[in-house]
Amino acid sequence: LVANGANVNSANQLGETALMQAVRRSDEAIARSLIASGAKSNLQNNQGQTALDIAKRKNDGGMERALSA
Repeated sequence: LVANGANVNSANQLGETALMQAVRRSDEAIARSLIASGAKSNLQNNQGQTALDIAKRKNDGGMERALSA
């Protein structure tokens, strides 16, 4: 989808981006790919959480490092 011009920062009705969903699933490979494609890690969902906030809440150190790189 990204190769065909999909907006990697679009959000669903909950304000969740693809990056946030990848973080929730602990899919570091997808998260890194999205970031490389321009996904913004500082966007907030409807609850005011960023992707990094979600990773911290899950205590996912690997994902925290990926988002902070």
